[in-house]
Amino acid sequence: MKQIIVFDFDGVLADSFDNLYQINMSAGLAMGYHLSKSQYRKAFYGPLNKNLGAIFNLSETELENFIKLKHKIFADFYNADRVKLFPEATSLLESISRQGELWILSTAPEIHIKKILKANQLQNFFTKIIGHSKKQKSYFLEKAVTSPNIDRVFFVTDTVGDLLEASRVPSVVTIAVTWGFHTPKVLANAQPSVTANKFQDVLKFIQSNDK
Repeated sequence: MKQIIVFDFDGVLADSFDNLYQINMSAGLAMGYHLSKSQYRKAFYGPLNKNLGAIFNLSETELENFIKLKHKIFADFYNADRVKLFPEATSLLESISRQGELWILSTAPEIHIKKILKANQLQNFFTKIIGHSKKQKSYFLEKAVTSPNIDRVFFVTDTVGDLLEASRVPSVVTIAVTWGFHTPKVLANAQPSVTANKFQDVLKFIQSNDK
């Protein structure tokens, strides 16, 4: 059976909540707004920037300026020196790469993800690395599902927003991990196919479905 395993990056492979929070908080402060960690987590219940714009009550123009400001300071907080992978991530990728083709699908810029993976000698595990895009994640999940000769697509993520996006492509099997941005209780509201409480659970679930 040929399959694609799509990983969200932040909160799944990278322990980067604080890095991303600092970027968004700093950009907000530069525009005169305060962002709490609780507000930031809740912004991942749906489209991130749209929800942040609602929290700050930004106009469309102000939201565009906020996003531009984030991109200008992104590398100051999010780089290979500051962003650390979860300790179990490397062994998981080594094992799970035998189960199918690996992708990354993230809202973080692709260039920074690639640098972090390269610093950890993990870039060669991935066939595709898809970073920040104006297209919704469901667009890329649909591309995975309709790839030639692919029988199954898994999406491993840690946020409600991603799970809701994946629900727009019903054939995608979702794996919600509990060590990332959202708690098990919050994730359950989005009805993932399965919940993983530890890295090994992800591998076991995919292996059990490899029939």
